[in-house]
Formats: sequence, structure tokens, C-alpha cells
Amino acid sequence: MRLESADIQLVVGPAAVGPATRPSSELRTRTARSRMRGVTLIELLVVIVIIAIFAAMAIPGIVRSNDDRRAFEKANEIAQLIQEARGRALATGSAQMVAMYANGATVRGTFRHYEGVYNKQPTASCLTSQQWGGNADTNSVMNVVPSTAPPATGPGAVMMGGTNLQYSSNSTLQVRFFLNGNPVTATNYQYLCFSPGGRVYYFADQGVTGVPLSGAFEVRVARYPNGTTVEGITRSVMIDGTDIARIRSF
Repeated sequence: MRLESADIQLVVGPAAVGPATRPSSELRTRTARSRMRGVTLIELLVVIVIIAIFAAMAIPGIVRSNDDRRAFEKANEIAQLIQEARGRALATGSAQMVAMYANGATVRGTFRHYEGVYNKQPTASCLTSQQWGGNADTNSVMNVVPSTAPPATGPGAVMMGGTNLQYSSNSTLQVRFFLNGNPVTATNYQYLCFSPGGRVYYFADQGVTGVPLSGAFEVRVARYPNGTTVEGITRSVMIDGTDIARIRSF
């Protein structure tokens, strides 16, 4: 049998592969759909629950971290307030009183700086509370009458500034007072008076006579989650009769 060249056809390209190796239009459509498919509602809910769990675990740590940072900031503000009172006493010749109050419950810590006057003149002595007026102020912080201007006659005090720890109801920061390393528990009121002569007087309560500060007075700022037990870092502002206010951490 003789083969003519016209009877022989050489097939090249996709036709030579055969139908079994070519992806069908159905397979291509299914592949495209699988690539375009989004998440289901259940998958989305699972992701949301996981995020919520991690957020709930992280929030307490964030609050603690913020309180630790705030403790240092507040301790620094208290130290600056005390240094300002000490420096102003030397510069103006008027005694300066720093009134401190904290009860661990409704008031976590309030600090105020007063300048003493008598007949509109500087009051140099820290020894008697009568020089600072005789009435309690509106916030029961000190037995003086704060004002923006001194009274025309008699004793009085001008409030120069202050700071407090009442910035957030969610905070666990509180203040505790210590004298020579021992906690002060007899009263919530504490006062330091700085005289123009450079001496520091300590008032253990309202309406009492001040005595020269012997040793060190501390204002400790720390977290008290349950109201009584310290947790985390404590920032302590230390004041003595001769040196500047210092901050230490422990």
C-alpha cells in the first residue's frame, strides 16, 4: 500500500495533548469561584471572640502600666510643689505651708501650697496655726481661708497652687504618709511649713503647733487595687529639714 504525502497529517499543539489533560470550562469556573469566596459569618464571629479575649487580657496590664507612669508623674508634681514652697519662702520672706490630705477612700491625695500673710504683710513664722487663719476651707484640707488676695487685716493665707490624684475614677493610685519610715495613721491631715530662714516645720494635724522636722517625711504614691495592699512600683517623695525633695522608687 502506497502512502501519499497528502494522506499524512501531523498534528501539533493543544490538539495533540488530548481531552484528558485539558482543564474543562467547569473546572476553571470552580477554581475562580473558590478564589473569590469570602469568609462566613461563623468565621467572622470566631475572629471577633478571639480579639475580645486578647483585649480583655491586655486591658488590666495597660491600666497598671498607666498607673505606674502616673505615679511617677504625680510624685514629680508633689516634689516640685514642695520645692516651689521652699524656694518661695527664701525669696519672699513669707512662710509657705504645704497642706496634704488623703483618706484612702474618697480622696486619694490632695496637695495645696499656701503663703502666709498678716495685715497684707509676709508672715515669717511657722510656729502657730493661728497665723494661717482660724476656719477650715471648703474642702477640709487645712484650717485656713484660701483666697486669691490677702485679707485687709489679720492673719490669712493665699493659695498659690496645688495638685491631686483625683484625675480618674478607674485609677488605683493612692497616697500614704510616713514619718521616719513609720506610717502616719492617726490623722489624714499633714502639713509642712517652710520658713524664710530655711527651716522646715511639721504639723501632725489641723490646729496644732508645728515642730521642727526631725528626720524624713515621706509621701508615697503607689497602686492599692484592694485599698490596703501595695502592688507594683512605689514612688516616694522624701523631704527632710535641710535637703531638697527627692524621689526614690522601690
